[in-house]
Amino acid sequence: MRMSGSGFDSTESTYYLASPNNEVKDTFLYPLIAGSLSYLPGYSLRHRSVDNFMLAYVREGELNIKVAGRLFTVHEHQLLLMNCRNPHDFWTTMPCKDYFVHFDGPTANAYYRYLARNDEVAIIRERTDRIVNSMRGIIDVMSGRTKLAPSSVAHLIDGILTDCDANNEIDRTGNATHIAIERVVSYIAEHLDEDLSIDRLAAIACLSRFYFAKAFREIVGTSPNEYVTRLRVIRAKYLLSLTDLTVLQISKDCGYRSQSTFGAMFKRSIGVTPSEYRSQLIISNLYD
Repeated sequence: MRMSGSGFDSTESTYYLASPNNEVKDTFLYPLIAGSLSYLPGYSLRHRSVDNFMLAYVREGELNIKVAGRLFTVHEHQLLLMNCRNPHDFWTTMPCKDYFVHFDGPTANAYYRYLARNDEVAIIRERTDRIVNSMRGIIDVMSGRTKLAPSSVAHLIDGILTDCDANNEIDRTGNATHIAIERVVSYIAEHLDEDLSIDRLAAIACLSRFYFAKAFREIVGTSPNEYVTRLRVIRAKYLLSLTDLTVLQISKDCGYRSQSTFGAMFKRSIGVTPSEYRSQLIISNLYD
């Protein structure tokens, strides 16, 4: 679809929309709008608030943003990550071209808070080809030029966000507590099948139990237990959907030695038992 209206070169501005189903929304990071825009000098959009997150890679020129009274400029070959729920202003003073992806998902807010470090935005100051290629890949899927499963599209978004962290050129200042929480977040993702009690995670962070729980919530946006449970549910849904592992095997792979405890946690989170969830997928596939 062509982007029309003042402030755009409509011959070089396109965008595409997606409407993911509830299963995709509950499971993956997913794109909602993506495209490439060519802004004219003097483009302005004021006090805009949208219920999702945005990645924008500036290909040429620069893009100015104001959030919570603070001014930011994203220069050529830099990447912006922001929470669009925060009212913000965009404007340009020169020609500007970008790739953009609006996205959401169960872990989107945690990624944003982790990368932005409680700042209003994260600006990644050094381009990587993989980030650019992933942005193009998402746009190609949204446009229908290529076909990918929702899990593969989620992998592209996840890859961009992971590269943002690995880049180490994010426009923010870390501190010892942030670094400690980073260490714990990485540990959780790699050890979902192990004991992830608050006491153990606090020890990994080298913080007291009370201070760790408080800092984790401030930085990540949820409690340690809620974060661990969310990732375990995502992992369980993936294994139930794409493997023939037994529920007992999956419960152990998600850190639960008791199948009944795992089943109770899963039902609280999803509304059905693991077996019922798998059966629903089988029935759905039969009628697709």
